Amino acid sequence: MKYIHYELKLVLKSKLFVFSIVLSIVSIVIGIAGNILLIEMEKGLTIFFSGFSLSTSSILPLLAPLLAALPMADSFINDFQNNMTTAIFVRESKEDYFFKKFISVGLSGFLSLFFPLTLLLIINLLIFPDYSNAYVGVIGGAFSSIFSKNQLFYAVVIIVNSSIFGFIYANIGLVSSFYFKNRYICVFFPLIVYFLPSFIFPFMGFDKYEPVTTFDLTSNTATNGYLVSLQLAFLLISTFFVGYKKNRKRKFKHMIRRIEAIRLSKNNRHIIFFVSLLLIIICFSYYQFFLETPTRNFFMWLLYNFQNLYSTIFAFPLLYLIIINSQFSFNLNNYLYLSRIPNRKFLFISDINLVLKVTFYYMAGIFFISSVLGIYELRFNNSWSQELVTFFKNTFQAIPNTNYSPVFQTGLAFLFFFLYLLTIGNLFNFLFVLLKKKGISFLIIFGMIGLQAYFFKSPTNSLIKIMMPINHYLIYFERANGQFISISISFLYWLSLLVANYSSLYILYKNTKLGD
Repeated sequence: MKYIHYELKLVLKSKLFVFSIVLSIVSIVIGIAGNILLIEMEKGLTIFFSGFSLSTSSILPLLAPLLAALPMADSFINDFQNNMTTAIFVRESKEDYFFKKFISVGLSGFLSLFFPLTLLLIINLLIFPDYSNAYVGVIGGAFSSIFSKNQLFYAVVIIVNSSIFGFIYANIGLVSSFYFKNRYICVFFPLIVYFLPSFIFPFMGFDKYEPVTTFDLTSNTATNGYLVSLQLAFLLISTFFVGYKKNRKRKFKHMIRRIEAIRLSKNNRHIIFFVSLLLIIICFSYYQFFLETPTRNFFMWLLYNFQNLYSTIFAFPLLYLIIINSQFSFNLNNYLYLSRIPNRKFLFISDINLVLKVTFYYMAGIFFISSVLGIYELRFNNSWSQELVTFFKNTFQAIPNTNYSPVFQTGLAFLFFFLYLLTIGNLFNFLFVLLKKKGISFLIIFGMIGLQAYFFKSPTNSLIKIMMPINHYLIYFERANGQFISISISFLYWLSLLVANYSSLYILYKNTKLGD
């Protein structure tokens, strides 16, 4: 805490922080100047809303990531160039340094937007103490229901959301400095993350997922508070883990690589063979799609791959199981080195990391090949039509859940199938460590996949059938009472399964004799 307190004292006195505050105030004044007539007529909180974004001349939403990154995003580069990191890493680990830096840089971004917006609200209330609802146009987007009930509370929500936005985007700049070592890139990189999707997402029907909506809450009426919160949470978590991974101890990395070099197969000649098999599977699925379906929708083609029983029950899992089997190249008892590892967690992390990597690359291969095959012949349409409803009824013999857009259902199917394959890989890992025989482990899991197909085809509903993984990645199927499978229940199902997987694996690794 002393380090964070010291860093914040420095940033509050720094010229860049003052410049960021001044630039924020200038941006706010420009926004107010473009809405003078409305402010004089409506009063209320029109000064605040005009200065923020509800004005034809508002530029604060354009500069927000830059304002957050200016004060401290380049602080790691300053420490590195002044040789301070050498002294710091003698006293504490890289992980501790990153955590403290992440908090202090985030707080600098938080304050750089919190101070000017709070000052703007206070000035507005001093000039117009009556903050009863003033007309500033039709407001939509995230948290718009709050605006219609209490404009002052909506203004507070804007300040809190903007400050959290500043915390996240300041750290995006910080993490970029670990890779680029250039102070100009780390200050402007958050702007790229903020604006680049705005040039791509509208063409794909994803405009409500643009990062701009996380700051300017009224920029897209189709978005909502849930989506904004989800985007910010995703950015925060992914930024933290990307930065943390970069700053892990080298000793830890070296140990993991040593274990992988001894234990895991590195035969790259197999890659061409496996990619060829994957291409054959998807080409056959593509042939089926054009032969059977009345739609030429790109998202339905992707969904077809992750909901078609041929590919999801048999072809994809079987090939994945073969790949996982080939990666664990030797019996555990063959290496005395493994028994001399001082901490068993290295072996545990090495193996779950392998399964995660294989699963990620496998899913990326499916997505890439499917996209290349379908991008030229199919249409990008992210809205339900009679054609798509007919597609579900004829192809899947099921009624689609039209409460969720096609691309949302496709994304969920992709995510849940990824978790399904990850579960298969972890189960193989568990059986391999327990039995120390790859062949037996392979046959057991293959039998379980076949058993799942048998129960799925069974006309009677049972607890076993409901609890099978297939019921939680085939998201369009209805339950016995006619209700669609709950997405939240499926998320909880996969989360519980992953926790059970990793917990049992860790316990097994802690209690298994790995050497002769």
